[in-house]
Amino acid sequence: MRTFLTAFTFILILAGCSNQSFTFKPFYKGHLNDWLNSQLNEAIIQDGFSPPVASRIYAYLNIGMYECYALADPKMKSLDGLLNQFRLKSPEIDESLYCPEYAAFETYIAIARHLVYRDFIVDTMYLRGINGFEQTLSEAALAYSKMVGDSISSQIIAYSRTDNYGKTRSYPLYNIQNTPHTWVPTPPMYGTAIEPFWGEIRPFVVSAVSEWLAPAPLPFDSNPKSDFYREAKEVYQFGIQLNDSLREIALRWDGDPMPPYRLKHINVIKRQLNPVGHWLGISSVIAADQKLSEKVHLQADLKISLSCADAMIVCWYNKFYYNLLRPHTYINRYIDEFWDPLLATPLFPEYPSGHSVLSGAASAAAIAEYGDVAFTDRTGVDFGFAERYFSSISAAAQECAESRIYGGVHYRSAVAEGVKLGTKLSSYHSMRIQLVEQDKKTAWFTIEPFSIL
Repeated sequence: MRTFLTAFTFILILAGCSNQSFTFKPFYKGHLNDWLNSQLNEAIIQDGFSPPVASRIYAYLNIGMYECYALADPKMKSLDGLLNQFRLKSPEIDESLYCPEYAAFETYIAIARHLVYRDFIVDTMYLRGINGFEQTLSEAALAYSKMVGDSISSQIIAYSRTDNYGKTRSYPLYNIQNTPHTWVPTPPMYGTAIEPFWGEIRPFVVSAVSEWLAPAPLPFDSNPKSDFYREAKEVYQFGIQLNDSLREIALRWDGDPMPPYRLKHINVIKRQLNPVGHWLGISSVIAADQKLSEKVHLQADLKISLSCADAMIVCWYNKFYYNLLRPHTYINRYIDEFWDPLLATPLFPEYPSGHSVLSGAASAAAIAEYGDVAFTDRTGVDFGFAERYFSSISAAAQECAESRIYGGVHYRSAVAEGVKLGTKLSSYHSMRIQLVEQDKKTAWFTIEPFSIL
């Protein structure tokens, strides 16, 4: 802290020499979080992070960005004391020197370097960004804002080290149970369970994860007249009768990090957007279409990412608590031994559906900020998908959830209960984290940004 105060004093001396305010001119189109997230998504994809791990990364990044903007706006309430075990010491700000955009940029880069593996992608982001900021900010403003950003990022990185993530990295492999109803590894990878101890990660808002149990799944039964068999048969029939429209829906929402698939006799890895990144992309689309202010968009992304992060912790706790077998396993055993689903079945238990919990949480958080508005999803264009119109955010969430039935990886009850659980969790977040409602005036940057390449 003494080192920080010394440097802080030095910056104030520089401020006295210049003694002038500035107006930051953005070098990107849209908002800063759009520009950063669009590039970081490539690191998330190449690192192959599972949805739970990716949700953790996005949450810490959004906390950092939000806190940097909150320092410059008395109407924005800090998360200090609002998140579990989160305390933040924030310096007083000299408004004549402080650029929240640049502080947020430095904070984002520092946290990203700590959480992702592909450092070269983050380094490229930094070089592009610093070039842009240097073209519009004074040296004093750069140095001062970086000092503040470094203080915020270091505290958030320290906070991230206490959430049990590192501890769970050293746990033994999951012990598979050999009973008729429990999960076993599925084709084509037959790998070990992914993140079986994610329920032990410290949540951001939820107090006790064990209090968030979904209703028990349907009782396991191989009798063709049972409800369980009926739900499995529905998945099977979708699989063998899948039309082009439903196939496209299943693939659009898949989000499995770099899933393998067969092209003739070769295993090919397909690039696609992580589910959390997809919902943050939808948030950006809505903010752009409605020309909302950066602070409205930033607050929405914060709530979406926090809801998604807790949703994944709660969902994974449920998955390994109930430990239910996947449709692929059940159908091969009791209906058709040669059946394969459209999508590669993820390597963890079935109930509840992770996409459904996440879509319920993300959509509820987005609706709380934007309203249940119509939008055209453009997030998949770079991944080979056409733009798709949705009459509401809730309609998109429902399609995301049901896509898992079409893809052959979930039973209907796992989808229905998953959406309910995610929506309930997001509502709980809204009660616990009551930030100041932002003015939703038009404030979208429509100017063409200057080039930094």
